[in-house]
Amino acid sequence: MLLELALDALPTEPLPLREDLGLNPELIYLGAAPSHNWAKNKAFTRAASIVETNTPYGRALDFSSAASAGLTSSGGTTAAQTRCTFIVVYRRNASNAYASIANLGGKWSIGFESSGVGLALVKNGIVALTSITPNPAADVLFACSHDTATGEYWSESLDLNGANNGFIDFVTQTDTNAQSAGDGSITVNANGGANTLGGYISAVIGAHQFLPYQRWRNIRQGPQLALFEPDRIWVPVAAINSYSLTADQGSFTLTGQAAGLTAARTMAAAQGSFALTGQDAGLLFGHLLTAGQGSYSLTGQDASLTATRLLTAAQGSFSLTGQDAGLYVSRALSAGQGSYALSGQDATLTYSPAGAYTITADAGSFTLTGQADGLSAARLLTAAQGSYSLTGQDASLLYGVGYTLTADAGAFSLTGQAAELRRMVVMTASHGVFTLTGRSASLDYSGAGIVRYSAPPLGHGPGLSQRISGTLGRRGANLSTRKR
Repeated sequence: MLLELALDALPTEPLPLREDLGLNPELIYLGAAPSHNWAKNKAFTRAASIVETNTPYGRALDFSSAASAGLTSSGGTTAAQTRCTFIVVYRRNASNAYASIANLGGKWSIGFESSGVGLALVKNGIVALTSITPNPAADVLFACSHDTATGEYWSESLDLNGANNGFIDFVTQTDTNAQSAGDGSITVNANGGANTLGGYISAVIGAHQFLPYQRWRNIRQGPQLALFEPDRIWVPVAAINSYSLTADQGSFTLTGQAAGLTAARTMAAAQGSFALTGQDAGLLFGHLLTAGQGSYSLTGQDASLTATRLLTAAQGSFSLTGQDAGLYVSRALSAGQGSYALSGQDATLTYSPAGAYTITADAGSFTLTGQADGLSAARLLTAAQGSYSLTGQDASLLYGVGYTLTADAGAFSLTGQAAELRRMVVMTASHGVFTLTGRSASLDYSGAGIVRYSAPPLGHGPGLSQRISGTLGRRGANLSTRKR
């Protein structure tokens, strides 16, 4: 509608029209909000007997029963002006001689001739330029513009409905007569007594600039001027109320187009990053909320290698952060154990023939941390033993003959916490036991010259005999170190 062209929303301070028109108006009247001249954000003085009505193009003021002036205001331009433009949407139900639809400064206006049917721009309050006769009983869009310096004048009417819906009437004229100074008044349908419009006015724009006809024609035919939207009703409100809005989550899909490479080249793949941000939601009331876990999935695309090469595999890491949850009330909570699984991928060795490469296996470690659990009250606790199982993997020897392995002892440290006795009582100390297990070590030598050792039985003096095996089954010499 025309009022949509004039304003995106009702202003709180004087605003120019949108750039589509290129005007800085003196007058903006809207039938949906007729209390003010929105070009200057100044209140109108409204005459009695004027009623509001619904029209096919929104709300309007009906002046049919008004016997006196319509809407009046002051504070307009008083200096003599050389240019003027009016745009109005109205409906005339009767012939009203000399009725004035709108007025700027008491010198520029659009009004009806003595016949009450011809509409034209009026200069100095008395001289009317060439008029147009729009069809009665129809909503009409009327526009005109004049430049006294060049003499150019045009006016146009468009029937928005009725028997001649869509009919356009257009006239031009050359007039260089100057306009005199004004009194600063701004009015809508105010000419005194019976010389008021017998109908309603939906919207008026008045400005002291010239609007070329070609620009107006482009605007009228373009989508900016939504004149054919009969189902919208504008309702004025006295004040802005506060309401609560329920905010639902939204989503978006980011799409694109695969870029085809004109030639196959090797490209270095660098990691990327993204930041997910939002806005804190202020709660209208303080209530208990149940916090549930969330999740996200990070996916990518497999990178195909153009050639088989050795790659050095480095470990990666990620940090999972969150926000401490404050408890609304202090309560005793049952602490249950948690678990996590650390998984990876088997590393395949490039070469597998025996003796090709040697890999040194180092020990690994991980640190499991937590938070000390404070007891809410001092109580006697029964301490029960615990256990753990240390597992590993059998190491296969690459060669079974001809090599010597030195077996070193291993050790582990079992630590705990000293148990304090609540009372000093005599306790009987019983012995404890432990079992140390191992594996028999078999010596395996083959070939000539085997050395055999024999140990004396218990209770005899120290001694050690050594016999060297003979060759070809003969008994070897017996050498004894024991005293006789």
